[in-house]
Amino acid sequence: MPTPRNRELGLIHQLAKALGMAEDTRRTLYHTVTGKRSAADMDQHERERVIEHLKAKGGSVPPKTRPTIPKERLPLVKKIRALLINHPTGRKPDSYADAIAQHMFGVDRYTWLPPAQLQKIVQALTVDTQRRSA
Repeated sequence: MPTPRNRELGLIHQLAKALGMAEDTRRTLYHTVTGKRSAADMDQHERERVIEHLKAKGGSVPPKTRPTIPKERLPLVKKIRALLINHPTGRKPDSYADAIAQHMFGVDRYTWLPPAQLQKIVQALTVDTQRRSA
């Protein structure tokens, strides 16, 4: 999981990229705003000032979108999401199914699995639901 520092550094680079800044322009901006030429050398307050400056210049990051799921996997992915939403202990995020996929198959995202393995995730969530409901 990324640290707040790494998230801020990533955001700085994304905003600068969205504005089309070259590396030397970006470093000059850093120096103007914070007195440092590298975002890695900045403290939290300085990173926040640079982020605000880049946003004021019109930089923005596009919202995250989910990747398109292939047709053959879509019904199983929908079933998994329904099981996660209606979990007896409360709504679970997609990362819950991702953790199951990592544990069972060594794959980071359950949406990447082939249909046969997705069916096994459905079975695991169904058993988990039944066990926790009893």
